[in-house]
Amino acid sequence: MIQVTNVRGVKHPDDRAKICYVGRAWAGWPDTRWGNPYKGHGAVARFAEYAAKQPPEWLESLWEMCAHGEKPLGCWCVKCTAGDDTPVTCHGQILANMLYVRYGVKTELDNLFDPTAKEST
Repeated sequence: MIQVTNVRGVKHPDDRAKICYVGRAWAGWPDTRWGNPYKGHGAVARFAEYAAKQPPEWLESLWEMCAHGEKPLGCWCVKCTAGDDTPVTCHGQILANMLYVRYGVKTELDNLFDPTAKEST
């Protein structure tokens, strides 16, 4: 099952090694090719468009890095809520969905594209 986990508080190298980080360089985590290059309102939608245009090798390399879904994808905003406590959708969830579509591996996400969900920024 492909999971997306929040990396906040994950500091020990052994714990970090169990996560396939998909974010920008921050707090000792390295920059990755799957980090969302966009910020602000609409960033997740723009990332989804960007990701869809990447060559097949881009997603294949993520599949390899996450050990075919055995390692969770790690980012900073998954499982976060907006100021009014509504859930947010993050780029890590977009990547998990792309892996699901491509490789048919079940994800932990019941309703990834909830129209009431807000985007993380």
